[in-house]
Amino acid sequence: MKHNETAAMKAAVAAVKNLRFEDYKKVDGEYKFVEVPLEWFEAEDGRFLISDERGGPIVIDYYDYFQETGGIHPDLIEAVEKHGCYWEWENPGAICLAY
Repeated sequence: MKHNETAAMKAAVAAVKNLRFEDYKKVDGEYKFVEVPLEWFEAEDGRFLISDERGGPIVIDYYDYFQETGGIHPDLIEAVEKHGCYWEWENPGAICLAY
């Protein structure tokens, strides 16, 4: 990875980690809508991935949600595009950050 690419990827990852999304969670014995951080993980080869199959708020959906933006929550796209990055589908349950 070139220096500019590494810096852009790090900035994009930081921007995504700062995002908050609405989710339905049990709080003090009752279920409420709350703002929560994104569920993400890093693959063994260092790739940054997001999967709705690991729980957390719905931010990707290969089949139904976010059809206008290719199945990816618009806030995720906006957060990484300003750093020259984009999302690629890893499989129908996960997206991977790319430059």
